[in-house]
Amino acid sequence: MIGLIEIDGGSKEFYHRGEEMSQADKIREFAYREYIKPARDKSHQEVTIRAGDVHKKMGLVDRMPAVTSAIGSVIFQKKYHIRLINREGPTNGANVYFTFLIESIV
Repeated sequence: MIGLIEIDGGSKEFYHRGEEMSQADKIREFAYREYIKPARDKSHQEVTIRAGDVHKKMGLVDRMPAVTSAIGSVIFQKKYHIRLINREGPTNGANVYFTFLIESIV
């Protein structure tokens, strides 16, 4: 569970235990919210995520390796009940495409 706490006019995202989210966790949460959840809600079986789209939509600068690492992680797959079935493109570029199988949540 994520909560927002306002500090000096800005908000910070925290876990329920009060720990600030890591950048990787923020990227995974964003990718889930913007790609995985909408696809699951529409009963799609697969979804493809382009790393450069996540990077741009999040307003990140020079963080492409963090994006590709977070989206390609086993943590992302386990947390959101998805399975990476294809990864195409360079190691850390904008044109890395991740295709996930969306597993049923019982």
